[in-house]
Amino acid sequence: PEPLTPVQKKTVAIIVCMIALQLIPLILNTVAPNKVFAWMSSNLSITVTSIVGIVLMGLFKLGDIKEVFGKHVNWDIIFTIVGMGMYCALSTGLGVDKALAEWLPSLPPVVIAPAVVLVGAALSFVVSASAVLPMLYSL
Repeated sequence: PEPLTPVQKKTVAIIVCMIALQLIPLILNTVAPNKVFAWMSSNLSITVTSIVGIVLMGLFKLGDIKEVFGKHVNWDIIFTIVGMGMYCALSTGLGVDKALAEWLPSLPPVVIAPAVVLVGAALSFVVSASAVLPMLYSL
């Protein structure tokens, strides 16, 4: 392979630093519990470190932000995941998870798989198929 360009080296360095920012406090808090490491491991989520990495890459001008967000970010999947998160939070708040947990064990085993397929079919009318298919693949 070709040697890395300076832009690629800076990008890899930022990615490694963000991964280290995620892992090192968690490991150190496990080995030697400390309030600082506990705070870092609980508050420096993957979202925060990702945003920090994106900002650093933007500050170092490692790519055109408009081009990256316009052409290379798959917004459909991001909106699907965010939408499914909202659906899950809403269904938990409404008690749908408890109702399903009580209802599914009462069904005969022969009916469970078709019932899940029907739920998946109903969900596919309002949610992207890329969110419903992983649920059905496990069957």
